[in-house]
Amino acid sequence: MASTVKRHAPTAALLALVGGSTLIRFWAAHRVGAPWITPDEQTYGLIGRSLYESGRFEILGRDAGLLSLVYPALIGLPLHLLEVENGYTAAKALGALVMSLAAVPVYCWARALRVERRWAFAAAALTLAGPGLAFSGFLMTEVAFYPIICLSAWMMARALENPTLENQAFLLAAILVAVTTRLQAVVLVPILVLALLLTLLFERGGLGRLRRFGPLLGALVALASAWTLLTRSGSGDVLGSYQVTTSISYDPLAAGRFALYHLADLLIMTAVVPVVALALLLARAIAAREESVQVRAFVAVAAAYVIGFTAQVGLFASSLLGRLGERYLLGLSPLLFLALAVWLQRGAPRPALATGVAGIAATALVLALPVRFISEAAAPDAFSTIPLFELRRHLGDPGLKLAIVLATGMILVLLATLRSRWVWVLPALAAVLLVAGSVSASRFVERQANGFRRLTVGDDPRWIDRFAEGPVSFVYGGEYGFSGGGPVWASLFWNRSIANVLTLGSDHVVGPIEAHRASIAPDGRLLVGGRQVEAGAAVASSAVAFFGHFRNQGGSYVLWRLDPPARISSRVSGIRLLSSDIDVRARMDVYACRDGVFELELAAPEARRLELRLDGRLNRTVDLQAGTVWKGRITPRVRAERETCALEIVTQGGGVHAYRFEFVRSG
Repeated sequence: MASTVKRHAPTAALLALVGGSTLIRFWAAHRVGAPWITPDEQTYGLIGRSLYESGRFEILGRDAGLLSLVYPALIGLPLHLLEVENGYTAAKALGALVMSLAAVPVYCWARALRVERRWAFAAAALTLAGPGLAFSGFLMTEVAFYPIICLSAWMMARALENPTLENQAFLLAAILVAVTTRLQAVVLVPILVLALLLTLLFERGGLGRLRRFGPLLGALVALASAWTLLTRSGSGDVLGSYQVTTSISYDPLAAGRFALYHLADLLIMTAVVPVVALALLLARAIAAREESVQVRAFVAVAAAYVIGFTAQVGLFASSLLGRLGERYLLGLSPLLFLALAVWLQRGAPRPALATGVAGIAATALVLALPVRFISEAAAPDAFSTIPLFELRRHLGDPGLKLAIVLATGMILVLLATLRSRWVWVLPALAAVLLVAGSVSASRFVERQANGFRRLTVGDDPRWIDRFAEGPVSFVYGGEYGFSGGGPVWASLFWNRSIANVLTLGSDHVVGPIEAHRASIAPDGRLLVGGRQVEAGAAVASSAVAFFGHFRNQGGSYVLWRLDPPARISSRVSGIRLLSSDIDVRARMDVYACRDGVFELELAAPEARRLELRLDGRLNRTVDLQAGTVWKGRITPRVRAERETCALEIVTQGGGVHAYRFEFVRSG
């Protein structure tokens, strides 16, 4: 009985680790009130739901293009079967479980490499500790890609150890699953070639060994050719939504710099030691001092994955992102933690030359990493930089740079000087740093996501469906332009009654959505391509008023039942939507301007002088008294029925609050 319990104890501990991680990550995910990374999250949710409803990837009846197959299929079922709120919660619970399952291949692979249970368990625990697992609270492909990349690396190492047809078939299947999860995984093909070459280097073998991989390489070529023919015959793009990466030019020097920046980010993302451990294992294998075939295969694969992914992401970021794309490297973390476990199992060998070179290189990398990449704007793509961003606000740029370099140096000194019996301190220190970073990142994304929800949909995200009496047109006027049309995507994710999207003027919605550009006629009619828009109901920001009846409001947006034809009565610019504050200048354009009056109620905490300009001409000057509400009425000049009029409020010093700024029509 005792032997049976002892035999099953590691399995129970691993299951407890996965279960505990799932519960903790779901608890953190549940505090994220709405999709935040726009339009990615909403897109995956919508096409996942569409997959089970129509068998196609569509948004508002339009083909959304090739983004992912595995991940939308994973989250689409709960979003299809359940109400939106419950489906969203279930999808996040599923995400917490899937990301936590990455610990299983890490532990099992470590044991296959003859790593002691304590180090194997440490690698599995570190796999679940990093800030990147905060993605379990988001509808992103990172959720599924995290364990899949680890699994594909394991299958690649097995094939390198023993290239039987069975092992090559498993590797081919793993590559296909990875590619259909995220097209970024096409880099696994050159990674495989690099891993083969590294294996030959370690073993001092000839190129003849490559012939044994003929079936796998031939199958990959055949699949690539079939995919190219299939997409081109269907008038599609070979790389789907990633096709843009082939239509721009790249600067090799910039791509090289960004690859080094991402190597530095890998050091930060894994608390330094795992990357150095892999470098020392690589040096050991190159020097032909590694006797284990399995470990040589692992080192070849892990090194090839790091080189291949950082080169790919560096190339992409240098021209298309302009900042750290850490989330595209997230799947490397389990391999690096596994490298740490293997290195510890080897007795933590630290040859002077290799350790010194690795330490100097690591320090140089973090020293070269620009502080500008550690910012609030970069947070959605690099969760590990979030705690550093918090530090930057207190220490400033020079102070943060010094803190990063000193922390890296201290960790490297520990790595080089700790006695063998104290090497457990290294994974323990990494765990403390990763957990602290994870807590910081989870709190940050919770605040950001919930704030974004308040801006876009308010307390009740499904308010449009609850009050709409039929199909609704969403009219987007460029509000919160930093989000690339975030209010549109947020409302579309939560509400099924939105039938189409209209954009005013040059305002643009980013992502795979068909938005019709609308113009406003002098009498307020909405026109698309010169034709009158037919709509019975519309949602627009509170800055837009329609001819019709107010139905309800959610966040900064209002639902209107329209009087036919669809016409805008007025549109305000220069006033903050939720606070109604005026910073410099506010303007109201009124359509079919007749038989009405502008009514204003303005105040400021300090004395302010305002200019009120009617149709570009000074109408009057107003001296606001501190803390006193000024009320006024301005009647526009008599105009022809189809003309417009405009009233501007010009402040000196800003800080003016508009309790009321509207055009009241007579009758």
